[in-house]
Amino acid sequence: MSNYKQPNMDIDEEYIYYNVRIDNPIDGVDNSTSPNCVYNKQTQNILEKQSEYQVAIDNWSVRCQLPVFIATIKQGNNTDINAMPFSVCYSYDGDDYRTELVWTPEPASLVSTVIPLPKSPSVNNGIQDLITNPNYYWASKYYTMVKIINTALQASYTAFNVAHPGIHAKECWVQYDERTGLFGIVAETSYASGANKAEVFVDALLYKYLDSIQAKFHGYNQPNAKEYQIDFELKEGNYNAWALGNRYAGEVPNPATTPPAYIIMNQETDARFLWSNIKSILISSNSIGVRNTYMPFYRNPQQILNKDFTNFNQSKSSVISYVDYNYASPSFSTQSTLTRDIFYTPKVYRWQDLISNSPLNNVHLEVQYVTEDGFILPVNLPNKASCEISLVFRRKK
Repeated sequence: MSNYKQPNMDIDEEYIYYNVRIDNPIDGVDNSTSPNCVYNKQTQNILEKQSEYQVAIDNWSVRCQLPVFIATIKQGNNTDINAMPFSVCYSYDGDDYRTELVWTPEPASLVSTVIPLPKSPSVNNGIQDLITNPNYYWASKYYTMVKIINTALQASYTAFNVAHPGIHAKECWVQYDERTGLFGIVAETSYASGANKAEVFVDALLYKYLDSIQAKFHGYNQPNAKEYQIDFELKEGNYNAWALGNRYAGEVPNPATTPPAYIIMNQETDARFLWSNIKSILISSNSIGVRNTYMPFYRNPQQILNKDFTNFNQSKSSVISYVDYNYASPSFSTQSTLTRDIFYTPKVYRWQDLISNSPLNNVHLEVQYVTEDGFILPVNLPNKASCEISLVFRRKK
């Protein structure tokens, strides 16, 4: 039972608390992650008649596995399960050398020979398949995406260098500093001060991951992804000089010269929260009779083809809690581990009327997460982890 009184609670009213715990225990045989987070148990009558009560969340907490981000691929008629909607481009003397990013799954997503590969959008109602192989598009570390971006930059540079050799000796590349949480783009100083220099672009979708790196915006939907041009600059006092080597491992083996051989265009602020496309944590029930909530369209994939939504046929669910993951989380730092703790205590109860006239003698609760694209996916519990949910019921006046 909760040990504090909520601001919108009347001490004279009748309250019933019910605590739920969902476990993925060690049983000495299976140490795998649970495929979902569901509680479904028969009980004695908690409420004799549900419609005489209201329900609210007192608090909940979960230790679960969530990706840093879920890779996005092209949708619609796309037949390639790895084709991403992001591009980079080298441009020089009117010639453009564009490269599209290609998703490369992390090795952990490919170890199983039992789970098939995802379907392509072309055979999945035009949308990305996150059901067949749930972890295929998971990124558990930022470096996964950094490598993909750098592979594309290298490909564009190689094509540029074949046509215009000797302008720059090496491609620029994205650098991630795990200590500061900042991303930067490292390049030879010639990208900033050379008499003849290539221009480097990323499209608007990709720039979201590199937000606040100094860039010139040329407008949306530009040909060959020429939307954000990286604005390379050697700053006053060689402030952004870069030397190859590990700066945290003592003396840099290749100290900076004057002028420096390399510069870095760093982010000004930590923007890792922009990488997460997990929007909300959702707790629903098919036994606690609250009024139904219309769910995002991606829960009903065939409706994606109906652009005007003339057939209003969204699926519905009895939602007990719907919490914004990025802004309601009590964590003061960006959570970017594969296994993480999330907890929620409302400042004010959100009371919902129960509308069923039947007794409450079965408790079903399911915990899921919602992506920014509207996909609703199950929360996974790692071994020896749990989810705890505290419900409070109040008799109506």
